[in-house]
Amino acid sequence: MQQKRHFLKRLDDLDLDAISTPNLLRSVTWQQLRGTRAMVSPEEWDNLLAAEDSLFLEHRFLSAFEEAGCVNVQRGWQPRFILAWNGSGQLIGAVPLYLKMHSDGEFCDECEWIEAARSLSIDHWPRLFVGVPFTPHVGRRLIAAAWLGEAKRKVVEGLLLKALVELSEQAQLSINVAFSTEVEAECFDRAGFVKRLAWQAWWTNRQPDGYANLVDFLSNLKAKKARAIERQHDEIESVEGLQLEIIDGTAENGALLTPELMSEVYHCCYESTQMRHSGLDVEEPLAESNRYEALDLNERFFKMLAERFRDRLLLVLARKDGQLVGGSLSFSNGKCICGRYWGFPLEAERVRYLHFECCYHRLIEHAIACGCHRIEPGNAGGSIYKVQRDRGFEPVATPSYHFIPNPQLHNEIEQLAAADLELPSWISTRKSAYS
Repeated sequence: MQQKRHFLKRLDDLDLDAISTPNLLRSVTWQQLRGTRAMVSPEEWDNLLAAEDSLFLEHRFLSAFEEAGCVNVQRGWQPRFILAWNGSGQLIGAVPLYLKMHSDGEFCDECEWIEAARSLSIDHWPRLFVGVPFTPHVGRRLIAAAWLGEAKRKVVEGLLLKALVELSEQAQLSINVAFSTEVEAECFDRAGFVKRLAWQAWWTNRQPDGYANLVDFLSNLKAKKARAIERQHDEIESVEGLQLEIIDGTAENGALLTPELMSEVYHCCYESTQMRHSGLDVEEPLAESNRYEALDLNERFFKMLAERFRDRLLLVLARKDGQLVGGSLSFSNGKCICGRYWGFPLEAERVRYLHFECCYHRLIEHAIACGCHRIEPGNAGGSIYKVQRDRGFEPVATPSYHFIPNPQLHNEIEQLAAADLELPSWISTRKSAYS
């Protein structure tokens, strides 16, 4: 109880008003996005965003984590968004910030870093996380209002960063900034953040004229890679009774994206995969109370996606005799498809190549048909990155940035990050599928 009280009040006695700001800003403060202390309406928040911003920064997505109970104090998350207001009381900037008691949901492997803190007798927790929970996709983290002119946006971005650093130093809390945009990198570098290199594999449509169809795309791959995809696709097509369907929230069949369907996807695709890879006993049904503690997301969150985020959902579902036997959940804004979850029911037999079909082949085909610019599958393991590269996904740097106010720990982390610059074998140009 004492630790929880300390966690709750860790930021309450700090004075962000002490940060000097030009006349552009009236004040800098922090609050939750939702709840009784929330100071930001959906309209105010979304007014900060530009058309090209990540869809995961939308208020209806971020707030769903809090409303569904996936992000709360009991689970080691305390939302404390930094907000910047101008003299007219208008929101002109924000940082999606969370006080954390663990690194779950951040997608940043830091076992060595935790050991370094322990060796120096420094408490690694709590710490500050800047990003979107459970979402390894790139987006702005110093969110200056899109409608400000470029010069004013730069000023607001600088003040948001200054507030973030000041907060870290006053509270003696480290910061992890995850999946920020490339243009923000210079800001974090200048502010003394430690850069940690990381990679993802993205599929990019041909420019300036996109691929005409899947056959056109395959013709640009090495013959061996293209034949493998064709063979796997044909085998899926030949499975008796197997039917695949793409459900796009912006298409005519988008009405199928009901809370009931998302509940089915949760149990058959998300929960089953999490249980397989979490060390839980897959033979025993997971009690509701234990499920709440064991899994990052819950059924309520999935239902809320259908209720408020349907126009961003993209499902590839496979059924046999009416039963869901596998599928993938992605998100799309019409320009970019962001892959997120794949799975099949615990009791179902794995259909060979269905994973590749739902997560890659059908998504590529759909992206081409809809004129999407790219597909971002998110984080994966080394073997999965190889699978992605065999299908035309190419390496993209997605570094994280870390601010450590303790000088000793900063030096240790800086050395660990410098030693971790060796490029993984899967990003070699020799691994490319393109001819």
